[in-house]
Amino acid sequence: MSQRVRDVALLIVAGLFAGSLSGLFGIGGGTVIIPALMAVGYSQREASASSLLAIVPTCISGVISYAAVGRIAWIPALLMTMGMLIGVQIGTWMLARLSERVLRWGFVAFIVTLIVIQVVYVPAREGVLDITLPVGIALFLLGCLCGFLAGLLGIGGGGVAIPGLTLLGMSDLGARGVSMVVMLPGALSGTVTNYRRGLVRIGPALIVG
Repeated sequence: MSQRVRDVALLIVAGLFAGSLSGLFGIGGGTVIIPALMAVGYSQREASASSLLAIVPTCISGVISYAAVGRIAWIPALLMTMGMLIGVQIGTWMLARLSERVLRWGFVAFIVTLIVIQVVYVPAREGVLDITLPVGIALFLLGCLCGFLAGLLGIGGGGVAIPGLTLLGMSDLGARGVSMVVMLPGALSGTVTNYRRGLVRIGPALIVG
């Protein structure tokens, strides 16, 4: 088997795994996609930029699935999206300027933090999010944080968004639906910006997607 065939097979497997994570947990799968892209020879910067494009199809599929069963709270999603679109531009700006070493350690730090969050995070299957002014501000800021992480590290931000939403009172299923909605415009916006900077590797990203 040629190296090219092995690389394509690895990217397809990574895409299948990332899609499963998307459906089960409402996350984009960047934590799987980025290592896979680096394994076939791309830099941390290229992998992070290309990962945002790769998660677009999983976001679209996830949004359709969650919307079909009425699991999306659209007002919280809109408030988070406004923050996401701002944060992702800041993140992509830093992605183009930070060194490879800093980006790699940043990604490692995020993975460690994500593991800790998942260990201490207790899903709340029941919950209703009441939209008040403080909650609205918190949703906007949460969107900014998720967007920043998405733009800088190439991840969707669901690993942060879902625990954050449940802390504000939303059920875990509702949080997953909102997370998928918010990730979609964030991934699209970040991809456009990264493409203009010449960082996106379209072929590998679409194979994974």
